[in-house]
Amino acid sequence: MLTRLNDGKHHLASVVTLVSGIVLLMTVVLFSPLIDVRAAGRDLFTQAVASGEITLSPEAGGNLSELLDAASSGTTLSGSAAAAITSPTDVLERLLPVAGLLAIVAGALGIYRPEWGPTLRWLTVLAGMLGLVYYAAVFGVLSRTMLLDLAGHTSVMFYVALVACMGLLAQAFIKRPGEEQAESVRRLIGPANGGMSLNQNVAMALDAIWVNKMRSGLTMLGIIIGVMAIVSLLSIGQGAQASVTDTITGAGSNVLSVSGVTPAVLTMDDVEVLKSSLTNVEYIDPTYYETTIVRTDMETKSIRVNGVTADYADAEDIVMDIGRFVNQADLDRRGQVAVLGPDVAETLFDNVNPIGRTVTINGNPFEVIGVLEAQGTNFGQSPDEQIFVPLTTAQRNLFDTSVVGTSAKRVSNIRIHAIDTDSVGRVKQTVEVVLRAAHDLDVDEDNDFSIFDSQILLDAASTVTSTFTLLLGAVASVSLVVGGIGIMNISLVSVAERTKEIGLRKAIGARKSHILQQFLIETVVMSFVGGILGVISGVAVAGIIQASDVFSVSVTPESIMLGLASSIAIGIFFGVYPAQRAASLQPIEALRTE
Repeated sequence: MLTRLNDGKHHLASVVTLVSGIVLLMTVVLFSPLIDVRAAGRDLFTQAVASGEITLSPEAGGNLSELLDAASSGTTLSGSAAAAITSPTDVLERLLPVAGLLAIVAGALGIYRPEWGPTLRWLTVLAGMLGLVYYAAVFGVLSRTMLLDLAGHTSVMFYVALVACMGLLAQAFIKRPGEEQAESVRRLIGPANGGMSLNQNVAMALDAIWVNKMRSGLTMLGIIIGVMAIVSLLSIGQGAQASVTDTITGAGSNVLSVSGVTPAVLTMDDVEVLKSSLTNVEYIDPTYYETTIVRTDMETKSIRVNGVTADYADAEDIVMDIGRFVNQADLDRRGQVAVLGPDVAETLFDNVNPIGRTVTINGNPFEVIGVLEAQGTNFGQSPDEQIFVPLTTAQRNLFDTSVVGTSAKRVSNIRIHAIDTDSVGRVKQTVEVVLRAAHDLDVDEDNDFSIFDSQILLDAASTVTSTFTLLLGAVASVSLVVGGIGIMNISLVSVAERTKEIGLRKAIGARKSHILQQFLIETVVMSFVGGILGVISGVAVAGIIQASDVFSVSVTPESIMLGLASSIAIGIFFGVYPAQRAASLQPIEALRTE
């Protein structure tokens, strides 16, 4: 190799490749791991313990320090946490060593076989890209998955290897032996062997589109409609998914709703037990409700009446239009006061101000002390159509809520508001343990209560809306396939029209691959231009739909990229056959064609 370096036949690009590969391999072999996975694992495990995702039990054995040491190697964790810790090692073992070996091979061959320059250039670029994929995975994926600042766990060699990867890519811009002379020759005599450069092929394709505007426009119309359908319909599906998600989270992503399972019931005793046992919660809010007859001088109607606490308004973000909500004094004295939803107020009192007036609920007179602002409907329930009274009044004066054989009073459900979304899982587990103990349930007995949280709805809604979006995309792809068939048809016509041109090019030395490349690029350019126009049309249609408030629409970069990628794929798929047919023509027979 030293002889080759000294005889002047080597090139800077090969030396850069070889040195970069050696440096990259040395950093991996001698200084592994480039990321301190052990330290990252300890941080991740500590966070999991602190958040309650992992519970340390006495049966685990050892102390916390020993558990952390074991966890940092990924041996005591399972599922996503273990995968997140061990993933950096897996990526390190696969990508960087492979990149280093490819670079060393490419550099050595470049010195011994400089005529292989173009092939070795792409091999070196591939090695550099493999290395950069590793860094993209670390900072773009793992740092988000592990919720850690991975830069704090990197060594100096981590960045030395990054520089080596950049060096592999840099060699692509260094000219190799003979390239300058070959370029001068190409400028003088044009493309060799009848072949054309990528730029020339693209320019010829654009010229063909421009010269035959009507035919090209009609050909691309199928692609334009297909891509427009993909972008607009996927935007509708994603908008629907975002709308459903916002509705569910708006109802409280940190809220648990506990209800009794018939014939079991929840009581105020359960409420007190939960209040004494739970931490990381803002509100524990019991309610009791029944639908009953409500009368005024002007109207009689069956309406749902809710017995609530003084915290209900703050917990459920209730806003008053006029008057006030139920307060603690009303609960203490079992006051017969009522707060009306706006729809109820309009139904019972028409346009008359109801404050201070009387409504009769289940035969008992109640003074109206407030009217809510309109809240809207949420999961089929609307506070606008309900009445709110003190919980103590509902339990003792309005309805029979006594539990037979005890002095306890029933509640319909208990709303528990965790301090944040991250605490919901721990709170839910604690609620289950506390209520099972309070209800004296054996290990083999099922819960006589149910705990509902919005994550259940989010998962179900995500499944439904994802299926809906996939179905819309499948429908849109049909029109895209029709457009691809149109491109194939016109490409076959173009091959027939240009048979003599193909024969002439083959006669002066064009190879089959040159003809294949030319016609394939033409179909891809046509479908790509159609794809761009389709994306613009799809975004415009989505904007019109959004402005009309018919559907909630969300145009995302993913839908745009999918539209463009689909158009290019269609161009390649439906362009291969016409291009293959053109490339297979025999030059003599092609030249004879009239």
